[in-house]
Amino acid sequence: VFVSSIIFLATFFIISNVIKNFKQAALLVITFILLAPIFLMLASSIVEIGTEVSTALLGVDDASRTSGTGLSGRSTYWANATQVISERPLFGYGFRTRETLALSAGPSVNAHSGLLNLLLDLGVIGGLLYFYVYVSSIIRSLVIFYQNRSYQSIHRTTSVVSISFLVSYVPILLVEPNYMNLSHPTSMLLLLFISYSLLTNRSN
Repeated sequence: VFVSSIIFLATFFIISNVIKNFKQAALLVITFILLAPIFLMLASSIVEIGTEVSTALLGVDDASRTSGTGLSGRSTYWANATQVISERPLFGYGFRTRETLALSAGPSVNAHSGLLNLLLDLGVIGGLLYFYVYVSSIIRSLVIFYQNRSYQSIHRTTSVVSISFLVSYVPILLVEPNYMNLSHPTSMLLLLFISYSLLTNRSN
């Protein structure tokens, strides 16, 4: 939550005030998305610090959970999930069939990572389709923003909020269980901004 909030604000400021060119903005966003998983693995201590700060300031940690809101307790789930994924990498095990898979000491319904749960459910092929829609939504929001940059229109504001949210959702997708859950508010926002970017006429 803390890390994603910082990324949201940084993205909003950079897109709105710093980068004047669509191609530069698209390159920056795509590079961030591709490097985020690598950065997460190499700099887990930063995420842990962010978790501690958010826990202290916002009280987002829950003592009843088997793992913290950051990376604490997740490495075992991730390692086991990776092993299970390797057995059926292309098509996965089917949507929401993880209850029958042993991802920890006992049966677990998730790998505590939206990305890994996505691969468990839908495999690499489903994952590629998901990220195609995800990245396309960001690109289309960038197009809408830069086409309306010089105008005080609702699309100028909405598109930059859409870009900022979709970029800031990447860490949540990596360390939280849900890649899409219609009962969860962040997933509802994700669906809202994806729908906005894909359905809005770029010339409006």
